[in-house]
Amino acid sequence: MLRSTALFLACVVCGAGFAQSDRRVERPEIRVGDAWKYRVTDRYTGLAHAVCVEVTSVTPDRIHTRSTRSSLGAGPAASESGSLDVWDRDWNPIAQGTIEYKPPYPTLQFPLEPGKQWRGRAQWRVTNGSGIMQHDVTARVAGWERVAVPAGTFEAMRVTRRGDFVESQTLNYYSAMGNISDEIWYAPALGQIVRKEILHRDFSNIRTAQLSELWELLEFQRK
Repeated sequence: MLRSTALFLACVVCGAGFAQSDRRVERPEIRVGDAWKYRVTDRYTGLAHAVCVEVTSVTPDRIHTRSTRSSLGAGPAASESGSLDVWDRDWNPIAQGTIEYKPPYPTLQFPLEPGKQWRGRAQWRVTNGSGIMQHDVTARVAGWERVAVPAGTFEAMRVTRRGDFVESQTLNYYSAMGNISDEIWYAPALGQIVRKEILHRDFSNIRTAQLSELWELLEFQRK
């Protein structure tokens, strides 16, 4: 089980009193065994599941993780599935299960500081499929915020991500197209995102790419 000690959380919250407005955040040190567990809620259906991301290896330019998805509120017999994922050292995904991103999907760009902005385009495809989805997004560091999640209360950098997506080849027989409006809270004390709100609006007729998810950190472990 992942644990977050009361002392560690107290230090995180008590440190929130100093001025954060111009403090920049460097790339985190990530170690094998670091792990973060999230509750992921589908905001359309209200259904939720758990995702645990555990670091299995770290190289100078890559982070490798094992991601495990399981039911919430069930015992050891709960249904469970997993994938091996690859990230760059800024926590931008390169591969997640059967999905590959070229270049890495733009999420974070260290160092982070209020007002910083960057743009990225990423094509992603399912390795056993024929379609290609292209995302074109602009990310911006909005500033410091105190954010409460089930794992505790943390000082975090809020990053907004806005953009568009379109299929250049069909994944689902119908081409999807729409816009992206994401909010991401990154907590330097944990070296990871502690909360994110994902909203992809699909304007096509069948809306297969429609997505609205809330990710909240439940537990964590740092080596």
